[in-house]
Amino acid sequence: MELRRATYLDWEFIRKVRNAGKEGFFVSEDVSIDEHEKFMAMHGRDYYIGVEEGEDVGFIGVVNDDIRVGVCKKRRGRGLGSKLIRKYTDELLQSGRQHYVEAVIKKDNIASITAFEHAGWVRVQFGDRIVMRPAINK
Repeated sequence: MELRRATYLDWEFIRKVRNAGKEGFFVSEDVSIDEHEKFMAMHGRDYYIGVEEGEDVGFIGVVNDDIRVGVCKKRRGRGLGSKLIRKYTDELLQSGRQHYVEAVIKKDNIASITAFEHAGWVRVQFGDRIVMRPAINK
């Protein structure tokens, strides 16, 4: 898995991946182009594209210390989410750009919880929302 910084040209890819997996996000409605462009204008510099075998397979980024991740629908179920999370977490924390990060996940989003666990994250809070952190961030 390779990571590359997202550019303006990736914004629509990120929106499509996010909307295809909208059931896993707290806001489960489709994000419009206008809404997404406003959001990315503020936070786009914090997003990366995961590339596997020369193909863009997903996105990852941090907004307000909360990690956001999505994998292309056709590539789900192959462990790419975990690889993306692990690669990004390692680079982010080792670079010193970020010292704290967590994931807030809907309690019924088993796929995301499992992906974070496989990437070495641990649950630190339970309830309506599951909060997870990298094991080194406990």
